Amino acid sequence: MPQQVDPNQGLSAAQVAQRQQIGVAQLVLDDIVVYQTGDQIAADAKVCAGEVLVNEALLTGEADKIKKPVGATLMSGSFVVAGTCRA
Repeated sequence: MPQQVDPNQGLSAAQVAQRQQIGVAQLVLDDIVVYQTGDQIAADAKVCAGEVLVNEALLTGEADKIKKPVGATLMSGSFVVAGTCRA
């Protein structure tokens, strides 16, 4: 069982069909991560449910919020500014 971490430093991920808090270093390929307002994207991912608005200013320099619906790619280092999704 993964060690509990401070929510400010962890992610909410669905591993083995059960939702739990894990550290970013414990994230593995094919984990489903739940992102919500205020979260920083920990790794490049594809939205599989829900929809979010993200700020990619750290990566692109553009301050515009970008809508990410199902199927869109989330880029590591960007921030969720509104909504909730699974990726």
